[in-house]
Order: sequence, then structure tokens, then C-alpha cells
Amino acid sequence: IIDKRVFAWYCIMFLMLFLMTNQPFYDGPEDMEYFTPNSFDETVKNYKDPEKRYLVEFYASWSPPCIHLEPILSQLSVDFSSDKLAFGKMDLGRWPLAAKEFKINIGGTSKQLPTLILFEAGTEIGRIPHLYGDGQVAKGRYRREDIIKAFELEGKKSRRPRPAIPKKTKKAKKDE
Repeated sequence: IIDKRVFAWYCIMFLMLFLMTNQPFYDGPEDMEYFTPNSFDETVKNYKDPEKRYLVEFYASWSPPCIHLEPILSQLSVDFSSDKLAFGKMDLGRWPLAAKEFKINIGGTSKQLPTLILFEAGTEIGRIPHLYGDGQVAKGRYRREDIIKAFELEGKKSRRPRPAIPKKTKKAKKDE
């Protein structure tokens, strides 16, 4: 059996470690717009061009699944952003009324964080995780391949053309 003093010291040390260290954050390339409720309304909801789509991540900065999705979604934004598809994020921890508007539960045990919603002409056309009419939430799959397939990112030919990488000539290879 554990001595109560050892247990108390363990709890104190864990609490100090928890309070003094930050969660890791992604600091790589991305092509995303960060929204407030007002900028979201102006940019996404009131945008009526049927050619332009927005894939928006609704997240909470304290949620581990949101933190794990960040590098995947950032890379998707770099790979697929174009004049027909844009990526964005809204922090529901800062804007909880937006969570209610989109029927996203932001409680600590919520299975709806992160939520990815695809908008076209200001209306929602797809969502991960799927929300059924009776309020049930489907399990979200957040792998890169699943997101590409669910929102048909490759099928819409929305990929931005990449700059051509010059091929090495035989002469250049010999010089190396």
C-alpha cells in the first residue's frame, strides 16, 4: 500500500508540472484564416458565390483531439487552398455562442471537437463528425485521407497549381 505522504508529494509535483508546462502547438506552414463570429458572418455565411467553398474547423485550444488535428489540417490548407476553396478556423473556447449556433457541444467530454464544416454559398454542405436529426453524433475520422474523401477535396479540382520543380539534366548530375 502507498504511503499517504508519497501520494501527496506525487500529487503536488504533478500539479506543479501541469501548471508550469504548456501544451505543444503546431508552428508550421498553413494557409488558414482565423475567424471571429463577425468575420465569419462577413466572410463565410454571407458569401453567396457558389464557386467558392470554405472548410472551417471549429475547435477549442484545450482539446487534445483539436491539437492533434492541427498539423493535418494545416497541411491540407497548404495543399488544397485555391480561389475555389479556402480554409479557416474558429476557436469555440473564445466564442461559445458560435458553438450553440452550429449545434456543437464544447463540454469537456464532447465527441464533437474538433468539428469540420464545409460551406458553399454560405450554407453547410458537409460536416465531420456527422450530426443526426435526433441529436446523435457519429464518430469523427480525422485522418488526412478521410478528410480528403469526405469533403471531396481532390474530386473538385480545387488544388492550387504547384510550381514546377526543374529536373536535373545529365550534365548537372555529372557535376555533382
